[in-house]
Amino acid sequence: MLEGITTIELSLAWFDLVEEYTRRELTYPEKDKLAALSAVASSMQKAMCDEYLARHFFKSIAHSLVWHSGEYSARRTPQSQVTKRMLRLPSWSWASVDERIWFSEAINLYRLDETLLAHTIGYHQPPESPAAKGLMPSVVLNLSAFRIEGQITRFSGHAGNVHFLHSFDFKQLDYLVDATDAVSVMLDNAERPIEGTIVMFCPVFLLPQNYRFGDYDKRTRVHGVFQVETELEVDDQMVYERIGVGYILLKLGVTWQDVVDGKGMERTSILLG
Repeated sequence: MLEGITTIELSLAWFDLVEEYTRRELTYPEKDKLAALSAVASSMQKAMCDEYLARHFFKSIAHSLVWHSGEYSARRTPQSQVTKRMLRLPSWSWASVDERIWFSEAINLYRLDETLLAHTIGYHQPPESPAAKGLMPSVVLNLSAFRIEGQITRFSGHAGNVHFLHSFDFKQLDYLVDATDAVSVMLDNAERPIEGTIVMFCPVFLLPQNYRFGDYDKRTRVHGVFQVETELEVDDQMVYERIGVGYILLKLGVTWQDVVDGKGMERTSILLG
């Protein structure tokens, strides 16, 4: 059935399928939307010789981490409504949110010569236990990535139909402030994080200059995931929780390598659950 279709075509088809299913009004969203995709996912998994983890495919997982709901009313799937034998759905999975999902940037990236800034080292699947149930995510990703600390700030504004915008104040103020024109933040939940909480931005990929036409879009955009610390650990290493996505818009002429060199940044291991 799927013979002759390339992995890229299958990945794009999967993104489209998830967007379509999450757009629909289902009676029991957290159950139906997952069951409805299971058969298709199984066929695609075999065709791509890939692993299916928390409703993502492992080989394209770096791209698919940048999903967004487009809504500030999105909520995490309540544990009481998740199959009792399952551990908590990881925060990095689109299936953890009861809302319509978009993969707009991931879809665009497959058509561009983009640069991945984060790489997947592997993953952990913690054993189920009564103590962990409802706390430990079912899959914890191990990423090799840069990290930038700061705080989410809130202010009133408009961007299309979105009425509450968020920005990001860098903890490393000097060079990054000088190199950046703007930061866009889309939180998974408008109530989080609490004002003043230290947040980490994990760059995942960059869109090169000339990504779109016009002077505005000749600036480099660094897309990534916003995360906060948790009290969970895997092999004595802290597990982070995703709280949203966004991007850093660099000043015209500034490259990501300029930022890395200016701050002396290096990739480190990050556990995302």
